[in-house]
Amino acid sequence: MNIEEKLERMESITRALKDESTPLEEALHLFEEGVGIGREVQKSLDAAEMKVEMILNAPEDSEELTTAPYQGE
Repeated sequence: MNIEEKLERMESITRALKDESTPLEEALHLFEEGVGIGREVQKSLDAAEMKVEMILNAPEDSEELTTAPYQGE
């Protein structure tokens, strides 16, 4: 799943958790899945932020940016 798909899945999970008719066991499973997806998304965002910072902090006279490849999705 790419980050957009993960965010869509988290929205779906949130809707299900807000639905009072969701059984407790299913809600716990969904909550666990949502926490895991949230951690994955945070890692991807952290990696993207690091790359942006590297680009912004590159010397102005540099003709070529030397950054590590983005390790996200």
